[in-house]
Amino acid sequence: MNRPRKIRTSTLAKLLVVVIVLALLLCIALVSLTYHYLVLDGRWTWTSEWLRAADPQTRASTLGQLGDYFGGTLGPILNFSSFMVLLVTVVLQRRQLQEGTRQFAQSTRAIDLEAFVRVNDTLQTAEAIAARERLYELTDGGPGSKPHAEWTPADRKAAEVVCRQFELVGLLVAGRLFEPTLLLESWRATIHRCWLASQGVVADRRREDPGLWRHFELLDGLACGKGSANIH
Repeated sequence: MNRPRKIRTSTLAKLLVVVIVLALLLCIALVSLTYHYLVLDGRWTWTSEWLRAADPQTRASTLGQLGDYFGGTLGPILNFSSFMVLLVTVVLQRRQLQEGTRQFAQSTRAIDLEAFVRVNDTLQTAEAIAARERLYELTDGGPGSKPHAEWTPADRKAAEVVCRQFELVGLLVAGRLFEPTLLLESWRATIHRCWLASQGVVADRRREDPGLWRHFELLDGLACGKGSANIH
């Protein structure tokens, strides 16, 4: 569909240029004939005996009148032709810019979609699913839940796996490597649930590193509608 549109635009531009050139040549011919027959009464041509027989002052005066006539008559025509060529050039450049913008938008969309697929695949690995399920089990209030102080090293490791994965996603969003809309549509509830469930581990680890998993926290803010996509 894009190629026929480009071909039509190019063909139209070439046709307009040809029409302008032909119209310009026709104007020059008409002006020349008008001067020859109406001003000089048909007496002057390149082999005119009248021009050869005339004295230098008469020839100079005649040629000066010819120059003035052509300049005064063809000048506006040439200016109008230049304007038309400029207008065609501007229209073509505008269409090329629009086409380039549209192709760039499509390319960006394709990149965002590919990035989403890769991130989604990472979050759907067996390790990631197992870590989230364990985190849910520990914090959902069911038979397997228990206070954070009673978590085993394996429980903490599962929570840290979840935090590291969503921290990586937050870093990608912060680096503007992909548009997070698709991700948030699919993972909004999961992101918020995992952030709330991992608060005990986050608090413990931040005693040593206050900025740890900051992008996970900002990602949770996006999921809850409390931030913008331009997180830093």
